[in-house]
Amino acid sequence: MRGIMGIEVDHLKVSKYGIKYDREWAIYDKAKLGCVGQAAEVKLTQFRQRIDKDLATKQKYLVITVLESCRDQIPKDVPFELRIPIRKNLTGDIVDTGKVQGIAEGEVYDKWFSKILEREVILLRAAPNFKKGLPMNIMKWGLDEDVTRGFVSKCVLHLVNEASTRDLTKRVLSYYPDEKDRERIRVTSMAFRPNITIDTPFAYEEDRMLEARVGNTMIRLVGYCNRCKAVANNYETNDRNPEYEPNPTIEKYRKHELGNLFGTYHQVDIISSNE
Repeated sequence: MRGIMGIEVDHLKVSKYGIKYDREWAIYDKAKLGCVGQAAEVKLTQFRQRIDKDLATKQKYLVITVLESCRDQIPKDVPFELRIPIRKNLTGDIVDTGKVQGIAEGEVYDKWFSKILEREVILLRAAPNFKKGLPMNIMKWGLDEDVTRGFVSKCVLHLVNEASTRDLTKRVLSYYPDEKDRERIRVTSMAFRPNITIDTPFAYEEDRMLEARVGNTMIRLVGYCNRCKAVANNYETNDRNPEYEPNPTIEKYRKHELGNLFGTYHQVDIISSNE
């Protein structure tokens, strides 16, 4: 689900339109029909997600849980876990937000999120036939035929390098000699919400990684990621790092006309098995 801490896996099922189940669901403000993301709603750090499968019925569920440490902050009549059946045949009202189209999951799920977030929201699942092009003003090396699914923010894949995150962490901490501030700061690759993490001998080698191939899947660089304040969210303390770090530090040495850049965007090409 978009806006909630990702799930670490050892393999992905991917098509040229995106990763299976990646950002398949999103929470939207009911009145404004704007996506409720981590940049504006730090309470989303209180949730964790996973996919379960009932072995008897073969039914899959998207399961959202509230962290045990945060359960005293939610209304007493709200269960700590929400199980959303992953439907194969998507039916229901199509909601057009003005930018994307989604299918309403239902009132019971809307109420659960609304009570915890203390605002009226709706839970949408991406309409299966809705595709959108890349924002070509940002994705400088994208192609006209490149498209992705509805709730994916820019393009199919977002990649972050652990070596770059380590370098960034050192830079951030150098600006905070006070031990209390340093204890509150967490800079992790997970906070950047990547689909793929790599770890290279040197930081920022991902900037020059024009393409890579795994099996019959090739990913090609189409642009760089401009970081928003969502990367300041701290998943351990469920609040934000001091001064919205690491954004101020990224701005000091990675500022570009396209923004404060950290991480790369890639599109997918599926290569025929006989090539």
